[in-house]
Amino acid sequence: MGQNIYCPVIKGSQKKEGIMPVIVVEMFEGRTAEQKRQLIDGLTSAFVKIGTPAEAVQIILKDNSRHNWGIGGKLASEKLPPK
Repeated sequence: MGQNIYCPVIKGSQKKEGIMPVIVVEMFEGRTAEQKRQLIDGLTSAFVKIGTPAEAVQIILKDNSRHNWGIGGKLASEKLPPK
């Protein structure tokens, strides 16, 4: 799970405490580096729109194989078609 970590945020000449969002994305493996770049850019942009500095946003991408994921009591590799 993601967690909020307190870190100093500097805005102009003022220094104040801010919350640094940590976003954890769990997904099936197989996406390209470019797709991951686009995902990170989009998530960061969403936080920037609500006032979070881009530098404060941290994103962790976790690639999981389908045989390490369960859906409805079965392995995802058995339940879902291969990609």
